[in-house]
Amino acid sequence: MKKIILIGIVLLIFLAACIQQNSVTEVNNSNTNTNGNQTNEIQKKDCVSITDSMIFDESFNGKTIKLCEGIQNISQGILVIGNDMTIECDGTVIQGEEELEGIKITGNNNTIKNCIIQNFRYGLLLRGENNKITNNTLKNNFYGIALEYSYNTEITGNTVSGNSQQGILLKASGNNSIRNNTITGNAWGIWLDRAESNIIENNTITGNALDGIRLYNNSVNNNLSQNTITGNTTGIRMENPENNTIGNNTLQDNNTSTITGNNDIQE
Repeated sequence: MKKIILIGIVLLIFLAACIQQNSVTEVNNSNTNTNGNQTNEIQKKDCVSITDSMIFDESFNGKTIKLCEGIQNISQGILVIGNDMTIECDGTVIQGEEELEGIKITGNNNTIKNCIIQNFRYGLLLRGENNKITNNTLKNNFYGIALEYSYNTEITGNTVSGNSQQGILLKASGNNSIRNNTITGNAWGIWLDRAESNIIENNTITGNALDGIRLYNNSVNNNLSQNTITGNTTGIRMENPENNTIGNNTLQDNNTSTITGNNDIQE
């Protein structure tokens, strides 16, 4: 009889343990699901901290890369050699030591947006096709934005100021568009050198020490329209370029405007 009672007690203890284990399992499963959701939320907020000579190569193709907020001090900038990616700064300050490039792009179909890039030789240097530079601030560099052998680039909604050379430089580049930018307090606002078939439209170009826009060295078939060009030493300076279209710009309070050659002037 005692054995039967003992066996019964053992069975009751075993059943209670099983019930408790099931309860723990359910709780653990619940916690796993909750933690999984939290992990997903964290992943959405993940960001990349910048390091010197950081390279975004083909392994990043097609991805959006969010850079961490705050001032990121680097002596050597970021190199983008992949394609079809977006670098989103959301106000990140990329700050250099007046050397090299803040961001250099040699890939295609990339977007750089919402970055503040300062104190480099080149804020942004592009050598590629179909890239987009949108809503960035380029200040206190030697050159703000420079395109070399670049095509079909969109430069839109940027603030380019306080750069000691050109705010925006196009060299041997074609079919690019420069629209709705504010370009102020540079040595030159926009400079085209052997640049062909570009659109410069609806920009505010003010207070640059020398030329608001300069077309130089066989820059042909460009369209300059609806720009506000004020308070520069020279509003628009053209040296040898021909077959450019210049129309509906506002030129005020510049010391001079020098427009020569066989160009279509529609002012």
